[in-house]
This record gives sequence, structure tokens and C-alpha cells, in this order.
Amino acid sequence: MTDSVVPILSVVVPVRNEERFIRPCLTSILADAPAGGIEVIVVDGMSDDKTASIVEEMARADRRIRLIPNPSRFVPRAMNLGIAAAIAPFIGRIDGHCIVVPGYFRGCLDRLHDGGYEYVGGILVQEGSTPMELAVAAAMTSRVGVGSARFRTVRTDTDELVDTLSFGVYRRDLFDRIGLFDEEFVRNQDDELSMRLIGAGFRILLAPSLRIRYFVRGSLRQLWRQYFQYGYWKWRVFAKHGRFASIRHLAPSTFLLCLIVTLVLAIFSSAGRIAFALVAGPYLLIVALESLRIRLTTSAGFVGTALALMTLHFSYGSGLLKAILDAAWQRIRGRAAAPPTEMSR
Repeated sequence: MTDSVVPILSVVVPVRNEERFIRPCLTSILADAPAGGIEVIVVDGMSDDKTASIVEEMARADRRIRLIPNPSRFVPRAMNLGIAAAIAPFIGRIDGHCIVVPGYFRGCLDRLHDGGYEYVGGILVQEGSTPMELAVAAAMTSRVGVGSARFRTVRTDTDELVDTLSFGVYRRDLFDRIGLFDEEFVRNQDDELSMRLIGAGFRILLAPSLRIRYFVRGSLRQLWRQYFQYGYWKWRVFAKHGRFASIRHLAPSTFLLCLIVTLVLAIFSSAGRIAFALVAGPYLLIVALESLRIRLTTSAGFVGTALALMTLHFSYGSGLLKAILDAAWQRIRGRAAAPPTEMSR
């Protein structure tokens, strides 16, 4: 790309400490450059590993790559910095722990040109290499694990309208009409933007034939922290918009609340113990059956998958309940509670 050429696509890559994945990530993005050209804007959240030096090395070899700093370290700020620096009429987002499957950007752009959509993306193919990563990947692809999150669980190649995506391509002028990413939202910033997009009458298209390889968290502790924050910030999205994008977001916290209430009742009465068994028993059976199905159809282990499924449910549910309690305490005290914060990964 020369200085006089405006590419058709600018891909923003928010990163922090991604030295393991950043080289294959950027290589896959450049290899999938559409006919109209591409630029890749890596927004580094002050990494303290070799991420920035790897990007700088690649940028010296390929002028389509740029590196800009993100002192705040948070993803929504990274996206806004990248969008402000971008020069193309279409904006893509890919995280540093992903690899683009060939044809992804071309497929997104074809649909944006022809279908009257504002945001198009594909499926996240969850991957891992260690036994626990394989279990987490399987759980995050399971409808028992993540509900009806179509960009993780859909099994067909039929395009469909959805309420949100991860790592798709936007029309650049969309941000002029509905605004940039809300920098309040350390997590769920893409969901919050999608709610504004749909609320303005625009459409989001999931194209399951388009794929991105996504490398999952390597431990249950990391998975818990990730999904606890997803649950916590889902309430913040609700507080802003007055609604949830989907009823599925309430399922883990509703189950967890029922489990806690019946457990307390079980301490005091036989009826409470029966109620607890009626809540916990079917849940454990569902988790066991799903873990067995996954074990029979994939290389993920039964125990690891069961633990990953329960981690998804309990972390997300407790995060949402914690946010509700914090909001109630805020009203009582008359001041805001500090939410949990973390950069991507």
C-alpha cells in the first residue's frame, strides 16, 4: 500500500500481552487482505511482554501495519483510538488471540456491499491445545455452556440476523450515526454498541460460513474472571438501556439465585432439602449428559468439560448478581461502586 492509496478495510487489533499469538494473528489478517487493500492498526495496552516489539518488527517489514499506544489499557478506548486513526470506509475488529480463516474479510465486505447490513461477522471456532483448553473450548461451543450465543454455537451455513457478534466488520459511517464504543464498558462494549445499532434500526448479519479461530483461556481461574466480568458488565448495559438484549443473559443468575435460596432453606427444613435437590439434581444431570456427549464427539475430557461448563454458569451468574447488589448498595449509600476492570485477556 502506498501513501496515496486508501484501503477498503482498516482492521483494529486491541492487544495486551499477546506475544504468543500476535505474529500468527497479524499474518492471517494480512493474508486475507481484500482486493481493495487493507491496513492493520494494532492498539497496544502497554504490554509488558514482547507484543509491541513483535508488532514493530512486522511493521518495519510491512507498511500496512501500524502500532499505536493505548495508555488506558481498556478495549473500548483501544477501539476508539483505532477507529480515529483508520482511513478506510470499513472497520474490522480482530483480537490478538485470534486467527482469521481465509475469505473472512472478503465475505464480510461482499455482504456489507450487497445486503444492506451495517455489521457483518462469522463464527468463532474455539480452540485449545492443553487438556483444559480443549475442555474450555468445548464448553464455550456448547449451547448448555453459552446458551443461544449464535456466533459461538450455530451449526449451519445459513446467514441470519442476530443481536450481536464478535470480531466482525462495520461500515465506517455507522459510528458517525450512533457514536463510538462507550468507554465506560470495560467488558461487553461490543454488545452495548450492538444494542444502539439495532435500536437505530440497523441490522447485524451472522454469516456462519465465515470463520475466525479463537484461542480460549487456559485455566478455570482465567475463565472464571472473564465470565464474571461479562456477567457484571451485562448489568451495566441493562442500566444504560433499560433492557437485556436477550433473555438468555438472565438464565445463569436466575439458576444461581434459586440454588442459593433452596440451599439456605435446606438447612432448616426437609421441604427445603427437597427443593434444593429439585434444583441441583437436574442441573448436575444436564451438565453430566452434555459433558458425556462432548467427550464422545471431541477430544475434550469429561471432568474438565463439566468443570468448564459449571465455571461458565456460576461465574457469569455471580457476576450479574454482584452487579445488582452493588447497584442496590450504591442507591443506599448514594455513590457509585467501583466495578471490576481488566484489559482483554
